[in-house]
Amino acid sequence: TLTQNSMEFKKIFSDQTYFELEQLPELKEMIEQECELRNGPMSDIEEKVKTSGPLRRPIRRERARIIRDMISALALCHNVTPIENEEGSREYQASSPDEIALVKFAEKMGISLKSRSHLEIVLQNAAGKEENYEIVANFPFSSETKRMG
Repeated sequence: TLTQNSMEFKKIFSDQTYFELEQLPELKEMIEQECELRNGPMSDIEEKVKTSGPLRRPIRRERARIIRDMISALALCHNVTPIENEEGSREYQASSPDEIALVKFAEKMGISLKSRSHLEIVLQNAAGKEENYEIVANFPFSSETKRMG
């Protein structure tokens, strides 16, 4: 039997809000503005640590910054490899179709996976800026344990 296991991202939830398909243009605009204003995810946390030292209690974060960080995490936390096909368009290879669905959703929101090696991941954010991330650990999915790591 041949089957096609394709997945599509439909909703995203955080502790402060959620977005459905109809609200995706609003979500994309929020991410674009955040990428124009700030460099990389967690910038508000980095600013606090630089000015105040180690955080001793949780800080209240702006909704747009949380959403930008969530989408960045989708674009970063996976084992997907971008491959350029013969026609010059990008395809994704992964052992799991759900990982590809998450990367494609991040791309739809403006944060694209440009390249991946065993040492780093390169993204292009919604403002067109390149962001480089070092890979410090890898937790691949195991069908035996049915989980990551």
